[in-house]
Amino acid sequence: MVMTAAVAVSSQALAHGVAPPQHGGVVQSVKDIDYELAPHAQGLMLYVEDHGNPVSMAGVTGKVVLVHGTQRTEVVLRPAGENRLLATGMQLAGGQRATALLTMPSGRPVVIQFPAR
Repeated sequence: MVMTAAVAVSSQALAHGVAPPQHGGVVQSVKDIDYELAPHAQGLMLYVEDHGNPVSMAGVTGKVVLVHGTQRTEVVLRPAGENRLLATGMQLAGGQRATALLTMPSGRPVVIQFPAR
C-alpha cells in the first residue's frame, strides 16, 4: 500500500512538472503555464502552452531581456500566431541568461526566467 501511494505521488509530481521542449528551446513553467523560448529564423520565438494546449497571446505585450556578464540586450516581443510571440533579430548565445517580461491583457505581469545555456 505504501508503494502504491509513492507511485501515485510521483506520477502527480511529474504531471505538474516542466514539459519537455517541443521547438528546440528552453522551457520554464509559471503557474502551470509552459513557456518555451526557442531559436527561430527571424529571432527568438516564445511559445506558450497549458498542458499541451496553446494559450492565446492576443493582447499580451512584452519583451525579452538577454544578459551576458554586464551586457544587457532588450527586444520587444511581437505577436506571431495564436500562442507565439517573436523577438525579431535576437539570438540566444552560450552563457546568456534570458528573461521574458510579459503584461497580460488584465494588466497582470508575468516574469519568466530562463537559465543560461
